[in-house]
Amino acid sequence: MKTLIVIFLVISSLSVFAQLPEPKDFDFSYDYIMIDEAGYCAGQWVYGPTYCSHFTWSSPDTNTTNSTLEYYNLYYYSYDTYDTIILTTTTNLYVDIQIGIIGEIWVTGVYSDPDGESGPSNTVINEDLPISVNEILQDDLRILYDNINKELLIDKVESVSKLNIYNCQGEMIYSEKPKSNKINIESYSTGLYIIEIINNDQEVIRRKIII
Repeated sequence: MKTLIVIFLVISSLSVFAQLPEPKDFDFSYDYIMIDEAGYCAGQWVYGPTYCSHFTWSSPDTNTTNSTLEYYNLYYYSYDTYDTIILTTTTNLYVDIQIGIIGEIWVTGVYSDPDGESGPSNTVINEDLPISVNEILQDDLRILYDNINKELLIDKVESVSKLNIYNCQGEMIYSEKPKSNKINIESYSTGLYIIEIINNDQEVIRRKIII
């Protein structure tokens, strides 16, 4: 009987330690820095197009545990890649990151003595990232998207000095002088993109497309 009591006490103790308090009031917002503009993100001067995401939360009630809160893990489940990653580890109750979020995000607390990680805070879901950009078009230099063949079609390609493509995260994923009036983009994932053309007179033409 004594052996059973000892085992019960050990199991009860482990169960208590496993209930580590999670952070509260997790919240998320973002700023969009337009192309040809710049702004601060996470203490650095950054250039658009890009997103600056802001994450905040409240500290957990540590009076309910004997463990010591060491830091927080900020998690991101991406709807683009279907992967879960830790965006950052911090001891603060806020963090800014130059990233666009499409998916689910939450934060946990990591403890020591004994070691463990809390359950997730409330989860915030962001399903869309609108891109604010002034489309600059010219009748004599058009950018078309052929949805059937997954190609960009460029009129008068001989007058183009460079073509840039930005994804919805604000990352430049293509930058070349096109050799043909057709640019194959079938390998690009579904989403919104900014197509930017610089002509031989250094004039800029832009268009948003959804593929």
